[in-house]
Amino acid sequence: MAEQENTEEELAPKSGKKKLIIIIVAALLLVGGIGGGAMFFLQSDQPEEMVEGEGVEMVEEEETSFFGSDNPKALYHELRPEFIVTFEANSRQRYVQLNVTLVTRDEEIIPILANNDPVVRNTLVLLFAKQNYLELQTREGKEMLKKAATKAVQDLMVKEIGNKGIETVLFTNFVMQ
Repeated sequence: MAEQENTEEELAPKSGKKKLIIIIVAALLLVGGIGGGAMFFLQSDQPEEMVEGEGVEMVEEEETSFFGSDNPKALYHELRPEFIVTFEANSRQRYVQLNVTLVTRDEEIIPILANNDPVVRNTLVLLFAKQNYLELQTREGKEMLKKAATKAVQDLMVKEIGNKGIETVLFTNFVMQ
């Protein structure tokens, strides 16, 4: 029996040392992981400087927009309130709600558009009311209406100021019911 007590006493200090070593290693790994993570997140996002002749060519990025890169910045004139047009389709009353924005590149056109807002809105209301409700449900129908609205406003602006004035018409909201 005395022999059993000695073996238990000998095992106890050895297992305590093993636990201490495991805890120290785990703490070192944890500190190393935190330090590595901090370095990773705090590094600069800028690429390293490239040395000429390494076969890597730097390309300058040009600022491009939806309408092209060589044109001046687009300016937007939103027609408020939205357009609500009624239709008769399959013996039922139907509605279309449109938010319309005019795009130009000339700052001088915006006040002209604002001044001519009633006649622009009238032109567009008459155009929208002539449309076929079933055709407007297709993507092609919406694209054709956009082109027709652009042409109608451009023709009106040519009559008023002598040039097209706008680049395009955008439908920023198009709800059919």
